[in-house]
Amino acid sequence: MAWRLPRNREDSDNWAMRQQEYDTARALDLPIQVHVSGEPGPMFDALSEHRVGYGLT
Repeated sequence: MAWRLPRNREDSDNWAMRQQEYDTARALDLPIQVHVSGEPGPMFDALSEHRVGYGLT
């Protein structure tokens, strides 16, 4: 699955949708690839804060 982080990292509704996508892909044992652009530091911090990252490429 090609996956993106929300542009607005403070949008909890968007994070909930992204989390559902991530969880579904994990349940289906799909590979997950994340596109990170803009400010990589805050993006990687957001992944860590939302406990997303295991198995990403």
